[in-house]
Amino acid sequence: MNDRFYTWKGFPEVADYVWSGILGYSDDSLPYVGEVIGDKNKFILAGFHGHGMPRVLLCAKALAQLVSGKKKWLEIPAAFKITKDRMENTENGILKSLGTPSSDVAKL
Repeated sequence: MNDRFYTWKGFPEVADYVWSGILGYSDDSLPYVGEVIGDKNKFILAGFHGHGMPRVLLCAKALAQLVSGKKKWLEIPAAFKITKDRMENTENGILKSLGTPSSDVAKL
């Protein structure tokens, strides 16, 4: 801090704690935003990576508007939306990890 900010000159620098943050990665490098496929009233807002934090605020606002009934559709970039195709084509098969039965996936 002493090297970067002149107002910190002369203050002792001691790192008591270090927080690296939590990074949630997605296979396609895009966030997952929307309702869980095959499970009504369960929503996801995840996978923003470290640099995606500027995106999370407006995505959270859009999802909150949908959940609260203020909007009828999710106003976010289409690439962020949760779709059956996107979830089935992930490396780990996220639909399986969420516990969505294959019979429910077939109905989508």
